[in-house]
Amino acid sequence: MRTKLIGLYTSVLILTGCFNETVEEEGLAMITVTNMASFPVYGFEIAYENEYSGTSYADGSLVEKGDSLDFTFTKGDDYHGNITFFVKTDSEEKAHPVKGTFSLEPYEDQIYTFTLIGDKKENAQMYLER
Repeated sequence: MRTKLIGLYTSVLILTGCFNETVEEEGLAMITVTNMASFPVYGFEIAYENEYSGTSYADGSLVEKGDSLDFTFTKGDDYHGNITFFVKTDSEEKAHPVKGTFSLEPYEDQIYTFTLIGDKKENAQMYLER
């Protein structure tokens, strides 16, 4: 019985980590990107202040239309200035630039929400939601 309880408890802990929930912590900023494009998307990358950051599903699966992925920055990250987005259209392929460059200020506890649209990677555009 004790072994079953330990196994059940361990399973619950593992499954809890799989939920796409945002942890509210002070000093964080977040960029959320929602895929509304009509072409296959496997992940996003951003370029900022001579650095790159990327996000995708851990298993490399397709980001479905309507799904959102997050970039999270801590207080020490230098993510301000011009942000350029890139989209991955294949799990092996290099990322393609997306039309639209955005200027962001590094405010703590700030959430920036962007939406990717377009019917093919060549005309993909990113919009900042207001």
